[in-house]
Parts: sequence; C-alpha cells; structure tokens
Amino acid sequence: MRHRRLLLALILFALPAVAAGQSVVLSVRAVLDSLDSGPHLFGFHDDALAGIDDYDVPEPPHAPADYLSLAFTMLDPDVPLPNRWRDELRNSAIFEDQGETWRLLVETDHSGTLRLYFDVLVGQQYPLSLEVSDAIGDRADLLLDVPSVVPWPVTGSRMELDLTLTSSVAIPTDEATWSRLKALYGR
Repeated sequence: MRHRRLLLALILFALPAVAAGQSVVLSVRAVLDSLDSGPHLFGFHDDALAGIDDYDVPEPPHAPADYLSLAFTMLDPDVPLPNRWRDELRNSAIFEDQGETWRLLVETDHSGTLRLYFDVLVGQQYPLSLEVSDAIGDRADLLLDVPSVVPWPVTGSRMELDLTLTSSVAIPTDEATWSRLKALYGR
C-alpha cells in the first residue's frame, strides 16, 4: 500500500500542472503644464472579476478650477455608482483573444499638449502594444517595451480616449510541476 502512494506521488510530481493566466497591469498618468493626474492602473489580474470588484477603485470628481483629471469609464457598469474609476482591472482570461479596450476620460480646464505616460508594471515579458485613439480619428501606436510618452492635443475640457491593449502572441498559461506550484504558494 505504501508503495502505491509513493508511486502516485511520483506520478503527480512529474505531471505538469497549469497555473492561472498571467496578470498584465499598466499605469497611465497625464501631465499638462504644472498639473499631474497621478497614476491610474488598467489591465488584467488573475483574481479580478467581470464588472466591478475590489480591483476597481473609484475616482472622485475633479476640482472646480485648475484641474487635470483622468478616469476610466466602464461600458456597462453593473452598479448605480458614478462611472469614474481610478483603476480598472479585468480578469486575465478575457485577454486570450489578444485585445481589449478601455475608455479613458480626460478632463481639464487648461489647453495645450497633454503628455500621457504609460508603463508596464506587471507583464513586461509579453510583447505588448497600445493604441491610443479618440472619436475624431486621431491615434498613436506604441510598443510597451519601455515606459512611453504620448503627446496629445487638448481639444476641449472633456475628451474620451480609447486605450486598446494587444499582444502579438497569446498570453500563455504557465505550466509548472506540482512541486513548483506548491513552492510558489509556500505549501
């Protein structure tokens, strides 16, 4: 009997186990004149849910004057809250189709050229690209292998930009042996 358990343990040890999908988290921050929006997070997290969850952080309304504000807006929010989010993370499983879009609301009472700073916080190992576009057809494409800056003209006090994140390869699941998974989680 003891030999069977040992044999079963050896077989389980040798078989690969599939871990959860991989998180990809990016930050965006806007700077205009002396105003700075601060970092806002978007992307995918393995534990995030579809819709609103603990990873989606509300963004307060902007100041009455001298302001620069960023907020993500969800297309179909599932609760009657103001649709303004500082961080908007989605479940990693939906990134398997290699593309996803976030709507970014930019509000300011200044004019000039906005600088959007993008950085990959988690998922640097993947070949990611980002398209920034607006309703009138302006767009910028960038590869996210290093922190990137996109200049964007301010066309009004309220602008909506679409951020479309893609990868040239599918984000794989991580295959590992059972012992490696146990070591990762300290068990």
